[in-house]
Amino acid sequence: VKPGDSEAQTKIDEIKKAIQDKQDAEQKDKDFADFVIKGSTAFDSKNYQDAKLNYNKALDIKQDAEIEAKIIEIDKLIAASQSAAEQQALFDAAIKAADNLYASNDYESALLKYQEANSIKDSQHAKDRISDINKKLADQKANEELEKQFNDLVVKGDTYQADKKYQLALDTYKEALAVKPDPVISEKIRVLNTP
Repeated sequence: VKPGDSEAQTKIDEIKKAIQDKQDAEQKDKDFADFVIKGSTAFDSKNYQDAKLNYNKALDIKQDAEIEAKIIEIDKLIAASQSAAEQQALFDAAIKAADNLYASNDYESALLKYQEANSIKDSQHAKDRISDINKKLADQKANEELEKQFNDLVVKGDTYQADKKYQLALDTYKEALAVKPDPVISEKIRVLNTP
């Protein structure tokens, strides 16, 4: 690929994205199967709360009528084995723990507790928090990816500058600025533009 050949770079980026999408789909299928296996193992051990939790995690990845039927069966088994007061106490404890974790910004742990609470008893509060946390975690991951992309471009630009390839350094720094505004990089661009 020749430097500055945007058409070739676009093709490379499209291929990379297609490969990443395929890997993501394969990972989702693997995660789905793992949650189903964990759910089945818990179900066979009569640990219905864990079974329901894992089946719900599988359904978060993709819909499956067989898993949905299994959850209905688990709900009936739980209802038969626990009193309403016991279920409410378990639910309240899980929600309280989840709310405390959420308040301390421990989103991944809070997510698990909200999922646990929602598997005990259907709750709009838990569902809303699960949705909110998933969005926060996705935003956090996207920000981390942008930060990595920015840092990679800066390192590449610094390498070009050290090798006295000033035009490539300038172009790379501009790409970095397109990812994220940064006064240090703006200054490097200004210096490179100064004859």
